[in-house]
Amino acid sequence: MASFKDKAGREWSIQLDSLSILKVREECDPRFMLGDESEEDNTCTRLGDDPITLCMVLYSLCEQQVKSAGLERDTFLKSVLCDGDTIQAAGEALVAAIINFTQPRKRRLLEAIVKKQKAVEELGVTMALAKIDDPATTEKLKSLMATKMDAAIDRALTPPEKPFDSADS
Repeated sequence: MASFKDKAGREWSIQLDSLSILKVREECDPRFMLGDESEEDNTCTRLGDDPITLCMVLYSLCEQQVKSAGLERDTFLKSVLCDGDTIQAAGEALVAAIINFTQPRKRRLLEAIVKKQKAVEELGVTMALAKIDDPATTEKLKSLMATKMDAAIDRALTPPEKPFDSADS
């Protein structure tokens, strides 16, 4: 069973079944685990781009645990929606739960896709950091800043074409 810890160190378990998926669809995400064949509209991508909806989905899935712990919804949401590390761990737990729910014939494929996606994301970060640290990038930024500053100074020092006339007001 997939699980994650919130900011307070409480552990929350996520297990999907048909009723929990229906509950999520009714309460907060009508497209939950629908349309997942489309790259633009798959559950993991959508929720990865929207941490608020992700947390509402997590609350829907963990609601009984939250109530058993004597917590309110907002307390749960604040403890999950508090920092990037916690949100990432919660999202990864949800992805694991989705994979666990998936039929065996598709499960290996999903696991491979998730693994490849993580590798590509890490490569992208590495490439972006290298580009940012590249001296040529620094020079381009300096040149762009100089051009914009020169234009702003020229605009500030250029008198208006028509002087202001108090009679026109």
